[in-house]
Amino acid sequence: MSDSDKIRESDNRKGVNLPLLIGTILIVGVMVGIATMKVLDSRIERNIEKVKITKDQLGEFITKVDQMVAKYTVRHDENGLPIVHPPVGSEVYILAKNYDFGKFTLELEKGKTYQLKLAAKEMKHAIVVHELKLQNRIKLGEIKTIEFIPIKAGTFRVVCGEWCGVGHPSMTGKLIVTE
Repeated sequence: MSDSDKIRESDNRKGVNLPLLIGTILIVGVMVGIATMKVLDSRIERNIEKVKITKDQLGEFITKVDQMVAKYTVRHDENGLPIVHPPVGSEVYILAKNYDFGKFTLELEKGKTYQLKLAAKEMKHAIVVHELKLQNRIKLGEIKTIEFIPIKAGTFRVVCGEWCGVGHPSMTGKLIVTE
C-alpha cells in the first residue's frame, strides 16, 4: 500500500460521516418542530376571530375600553390606577397603543372564560403573558377576539411581544388572576 493510499484510508476513518450527520440534523429538526407545535397548541387561547375595522370603528372600540374601565373598576392600586374586574364571560377590551395596554390593571378569575377584544392604535403589537400561555399579535386595522381562560392565580406581567419603537421595553402592564 502506498503512502497516499494510507493517508486516504486514515482520512476516511477520521472524517465526518456525512449521512449520519444529515440524518441526525433532520431528526433533531423534526423533534424541535413537533415540540414547538405542542407548545403552540397548548396555549389557552381558543376560537380566535379577526375583523377588519375602520378608523371610526377604532374610535368606537376606544369608547368601549373607557366604558369597561368606568363600569367595572373595583378599586385602585397603590399608584392610583384602576383595577378593572369585568364579569365572567364578558367582553374585555384591550387597546394596545404606544407604549401601553391601557392605564388600568385587569383582574380576571381563574378557570373562567372571557372574550378578549384586542385592537392596536398606532402600529402592530403583541400581547404576551408567559405564565398564562397568552401570546397573540394585534394588527393595526383589525379587532381580534380571543376566547381566553386564565389557568392559574397570581399577578402577572403583560408585555408587548412585537418591537414597536423606542418605548417598547416600557410597554408593560399587569394582570391579576383571582381564585
